[in-house]
Amino acid sequence: RRSKKRSLPRGARGPSRPSQVRHDLDVPLPLAERSTQGRRRAAADRRRLIDRLGSTGYGTIAFSHTVYGKINPEKDNAKDVMPWSFGNGNDSLPSSSSSSRKKESGGERDGGAKDGGKDGKPPLVLRRLNVVLEEAADVVRYSSASSASSDDDPLQSYDLVAISARSDAAFTAACSNAAAADVFVLDYTAGRGGIQLPHRIRTADVRAATERGAAFEIPYAPAILDPARRKAMVRTAVELRNACASVRSPRPRIVLSSGTRRTSGGVDAGPMALRTPGDMANVMKVVLGFDDR
Repeated sequence: RRSKKRSLPRGARGPSRPSQVRHDLDVPLPLAERSTQGRRRAAADRRRLIDRLGSTGYGTIAFSHTVYGKINPEKDNAKDVMPWSFGNGNDSLPSSSSSSRKKESGGERDGGAKDGGKDGKPPLVLRRLNVVLEEAADVVRYSSASSASSDDDPLQSYDLVAISARSDAAFTAACSNAAAADVFVLDYTAGRGGIQLPHRIRTADVRAATERGAAFEIPYAPAILDPARRKAMVRTAVELRNACASVRSPRPRIVLSSGTRRTSGGVDAGPMALRTPGDMANVMKVVLGFDDR
């Protein structure tokens, strides 16, 4: 008699290449009120997000803070926006210097998450800056000529810098000149009707960003929370695939992250908007048409 195979939960089989470490590189910070109770609630929300992502197999996660246009050194430094660490289960401790972009192994391990990553270790927590650019002129702040390398530069306090453009001119200028950007976010909720990109994706822009080592990111949480945006996500993937077709050396890097968890009513869906690495690997390959390399 043949023994029955034990069935696994959907998505638990993980990616086709199990040696890979899976990342969610855009986990927006839960909104925190100024009151003590509000800060405690935000800390609890952060802990739930880390536990959810860690327990489903993500080895690295990045909490993100969003700015519009130019970064404010007095308000947007990661040491002020994210002044907590996770080394001993108390996320109100000052952050360590390991979050500097100048250090190769930035970020901190969270001691409270369970079963994070393939090796059972808690996930590595990174700090990320999301920059929304509406004007091409604002790109100069993130170009190689103006990006300071001193420790006083707030950009150096983040492990990752991502740019989300809101116009064709801003996207082209960012891909060509924003050397400080690690990721370019393709926000299909920012265009007309909230269901399309606010700019086009040109092959020349993809090639310019890829040659500098930047990646392109598609958020999946908006499509999960709003059925009207699912087609927008697929259309974005098709446009990106077409733009990447003739860029082969080096090949463009595509990232699928959770992104904003807010519903149409403005409510943070929290862990309900997150999915397992196995689910996302399947979406990346089967639905969006990208390979897993």
